[in-house]
Amino acid sequence: MASVSRQTPHRGAMSSSTLVVVVCAAYAVAGPAIILVNKHILSDLNFPFPYSLTCMGLATSSLFSTILVQLGLVECRNKATVTSTFYVKRVLPIGAFQALAMGFGTVAYLSLTVAFIQMLKAFTPVITLVIVYIFGVETPSRQIVVAVAAISIGTFLAVLGEVQLDLFGTVIHEVSAVAEGIRLVLMQVLLQQLRFSPVEGLYYMAPAGTLCMLVMVATFEATDMSNRGALDTVRQHWQYFALASTLGFGLNLLSFWIIQLTSSVMLKIISVARTAALVLWCAVFLHEKITSLEIIGYTISLVAFAVYNRHQ
Repeated sequence: MASVSRQTPHRGAMSSSTLVVVVCAAYAVAGPAIILVNKHILSDLNFPFPYSLTCMGLATSSLFSTILVQLGLVECRNKATVTSTFYVKRVLPIGAFQALAMGFGTVAYLSLTVAFIQMLKAFTPVITLVIVYIFGVETPSRQIVVAVAAISIGTFLAVLGEVQLDLFGTVIHEVSAVAEGIRLVLMQVLLQQLRFSPVEGLYYMAPAGTLCMLVMVATFEATDMSNRGALDTVRQHWQYFALASTLGFGLNLLSFWIIQLTSSVMLKIISVARTAALVLWCAVFLHEKITSLEIIGYTISLVAFAVYNRHQ
């Protein structure tokens, strides 16, 4: 009996460790997968409607999270706080900036290579830091400022080295990064009052993002989609659209889950690692051109990002 009692905690520890590994591995794979699937839909399937594609993903997250809540499988602990007025003032703005971030971010894939976009993402901490400073959320230390400056230099070198540089695509991607930075600040302020489980967070946020995304679709894409018979493409290749939408829902849940099981630092580390792996994948398997100057710039950004995380 003594032997059994000693082994039981060990098996429990192994089970917990296995769960962490599985969740982290799934997150590492799901991120690049949804990028490649979306790129395939936009380019290869002749569906140049990034806002509509993004809207499908947000609508799927809204649907799945609502079903889980309505079936009683997930408890909503903040119903009393999230009134109609609270939702309009505090949640809807987050949804609006989420729609802008995701929509503009997807637009960039129409004119930029997948590898180059991943390099541009290394500049995101710079934009986020500026935004949180402007909003007075936090003041960066000297080490953070130095790391951010190095990231800026690395990103600048990567841009100079890009042989297929598209100015509109680059600018629209950075606008997406600004919108994402504002969303994160608004979310940080909101989470000072409320605590959401992964599904509960989607239950409140995803519908707001979907609503704002529908406005963008109606304004910029609906007429062109009707004229080009875009819905026929969706019907013919429904499996790709379903896969992209499901991956989006899964990715949101996995990111929350990783933070709960480990930390936000681990989430950032995995995100950087999978981004670097995706750059390598694009160069080897998709034959996207990556210059030596881009590699040098991206390497500088990655090293500086590691320093940024250490001192944050």
